Amino acid sequence: MIIESGEFGRIEVTDIPLPEGIDSDVNGTYTFSGRVLVAVRKPDKDKDWYRAYTMEDDGTKACELFDGIIPQKKGANGIRWMCYTDNKRILLGDYVLECTPDLDHCVSAELVDVVLPEEITAIPGLFMRWSEPIIAPDNEHICFSTLTGTGAYNFLGRLVRRENAYVVEDACMISTADDLTFCSGLSGSGYGT
Repeated sequence: MIIESGEFGRIEVTDIPLPEGIDSDVNGTYTFSGRVLVAVRKPDKDKDWYRAYTMEDDGTKACELFDGIIPQKKGANGIRWMCYTDNKRILLGDYVLECTPDLDHCVSAELVDVVLPEEITAIPGLFMRWSEPIIAPDNEHICFSTLTGTGAYNFLGRLVRRENAYVVEDACMISTADDLTFCSGLSGSGYGT
């Protein structure tokens, strides 16, 4: 399909052919190597069952990354598919999916927990521990919002790989529902360090 836009010019929109059997509940984005990441929910197997692939944008050279359960944790805002610039990892929200050797040629994958600072669970009126996480191009810094019944608290931190988990370290509250506080840190906001 061709769309003519006075603002953007001529835009061509095409469908990506997917592997056989993938036809619904599909999520997609581009990886940093230019391939397409396709994630498919398989609720017929389990409400938390996903299959994830990378492929060329013409649907060829599909490489399966993951086929299994990604348990949605209480207080999570779903599963996100945020590719790291190193083309080896995907931030999912409560997990990082690590692929060896990379997202284009994956032969093994590991789902690793993400641990947020405990102080976040003490925020009054909390109903989503995180929403809209973003991993920075440096493959380390993370931003996310924490949602409450009256607004949101926004955090910046470093997502550091430890032996059994990725841990958000040096968390810093950068805004609140009540006022705007730049990098006062959790201790400056009354939530400890």
